[in-house]
Amino acid sequence: MSKNVLTRSRKQKALKALGAGQLTETARLLKWVCQTDPGDIDAWQTLSSVYGRLHDFPSVAECCKRILSLQPDNAVAHTHLGNVCTAMGDATQAMAHFEKALAIAPENPDLHTNMGALYHRQGRLEDAITAWKNVARLRPDHVDAVNNLAEACFQAGRLDDAIAYAEQLVRLRPHEAKSYIMLGRACYNHGRLDMAKQAYIAALPHADDTTPIYCSLGQIATHRGEIDQAREYYERAITVTPTSVEALCGLAEIHYRLGDRDNAHRLTHQALDVTGLSARAVVQHAQLCHHYDECEEVVANGERVLQNAIPAKEKESLHFSLGKVYDRMGRYDDAFRHYQHGNDLCRVPYDRGSQETLVDRLIQVYGAEAVTTLPHSGSDSQRPVFIIGMPRSGTSLTEQILASHPQVHGAGELNDINQITCRYLDDDLEHNKPYPLYVPSLGCADLEACANRYLQRLREHSRDADRVTDKMPHNFHHLGFIAQLFPNARIIHCRRDPLDMGLSIFFQRFLATHSYSFDLADIGHYYLQYQRLMTHWRRVLRIPMLEIDYADLVNDFEGTCRRLVEFVGLEWDERCLHFHESERKVVTASYDQVRSPIYASSLQRWKRYEQHMGPLIRALEGNGPAVTNTSVG
Repeated sequence: MSKNVLTRSRKQKALKALGAGQLTETARLLKWVCQTDPGDIDAWQTLSSVYGRLHDFPSVAECCKRILSLQPDNAVAHTHLGNVCTAMGDATQAMAHFEKALAIAPENPDLHTNMGALYHRQGRLEDAITAWKNVARLRPDHVDAVNNLAEACFQAGRLDDAIAYAEQLVRLRPHEAKSYIMLGRACYNHGRLDMAKQAYIAALPHADDTTPIYCSLGQIATHRGEIDQAREYYERAITVTPTSVEALCGLAEIHYRLGDRDNAHRLTHQALDVTGLSARAVVQHAQLCHHYDECEEVVANGERVLQNAIPAKEKESLHFSLGKVYDRMGRYDDAFRHYQHGNDLCRVPYDRGSQETLVDRLIQVYGAEAVTTLPHSGSDSQRPVFIIGMPRSGTSLTEQILASHPQVHGAGELNDINQITCRYLDDDLEHNKPYPLYVPSLGCADLEACANRYLQRLREHSRDADRVTDKMPHNFHHLGFIAQLFPNARIIHCRRDPLDMGLSIFFQRFLATHSYSFDLADIGHYYLQYQRLMTHWRRVLRIPMLEIDYADLVNDFEGTCRRLVEFVGLEWDERCLHFHESERKVVTASYDQVRSPIYASSLQRWKRYEQHMGPLIRALEGNGPAVTNTSVG
């Protein structure tokens, strides 16, 4: 048998062995081929790939050197060397080889995939997104690229893009639970809770383990204020997996929010007993430890858990929880250290320019002359009461006081006005302008449809109440639009010392949509834009507005309560003074506060942290008084 015939025969046997998954035998046969015919580049490339699958990286490198000596512009060899360097932890050399390979074969999707993975490991999310976009461009049905794009955009805080890629992933893999779970995660973090719920429900029939999905649905229901449904979801999760720490802790939180501390305490310790120490169980324990003199136990356990390798999200939660416990213990430097670490882990980019542009456009569209000529919906409803302001300014407390009145229903934080302006109208109108630039093109019929849509939403919350409160703080962006919809609605503007409020925001773990909340200087910038817009609204709007300072609620509680009730057009009711005894379900970050009588400890709280407040103070200084007593109405 001739040498060539024997070589071909060995190659065929090698490929057959490779197809059967016999990697060691494949390598033996191909090694003979390469030694017999050193110029066979195809054999060297295949052998290099087999050695890579066997994790024999020195042999991969040797094969690639042979290939490059024969063909210096061989993209496969540079790709394999890049993979070896990546596996060995040499990112610099890996990048160099991948770049050489791309220069030779710029349309190779596998190369862009590898580059994206390397960028992602280095934390270079935008570069990873660009690389994986190239993969999706070259192969639109490349499922892994779409999945990677959804995950990277999610991590980068580009939630609109994450949702779009997750929706594409669902179309490509409609029978895989993880596609819907990715969509649910992105929608939840974007605040699109209806879509998130739908995505998780769609995942259920395709999931081998439904426990985490039921827990996610419980989290969404809790966020929406659907406490009974949240409890049902967590109980389903426990039925499937009785030892699920997430389900036990979720159910404990529901009991705690309902004022049932003992059951919350029992479930929390049950979760702690399941795994010994887990971040989730310690976080839940931190929530109620001060009621049971267990704070020292929590901080000891929490610091111990942080020494372990735990997922970033769990670490975020644990840092915020330990910050709160240390604050209760009066250990303020330790508290701030943990809050700082938590915010550093949560941080997503805050675009100051975009926020300034939005305020500029609102002031432009709703100028002093424009507001006198813009159309209205024709609605004369006095039912909506909008409680607005910065987060942590007292909106939850104000709503709880009013909702203690028998003629008032507290609907919580409704996202409907934002959805109407940014989604409903965007979808229904033929324009290419963002909100609020399209507002001048709206007619009375458009506004009437929007008003009716919102009023229907209020009816879903309560059919009988004379007043329904919507305490979405960020509706301060939409006061001009609200005035067009409901010129007779009441606006209650909650204000608070910006240093106390800014610190409170920094100490609260917000979703990524609050991108300003993770840095004290960014909080200061956002506050100044809010203040600039509110100054404009006071000047140009004629809608009834009452401004309430948090300090007034503390220093003149009854008088301030009476002002609130009078302003919304109702007779006084003593139950408003006993808001903390209400059985109403509160689901925002302030739910623990509104279960207690009014307290003064949150006034001038920032002074306990004065040495850490420099970035916020510098952002605010030189801009005039932060809190005024102007009232419009």
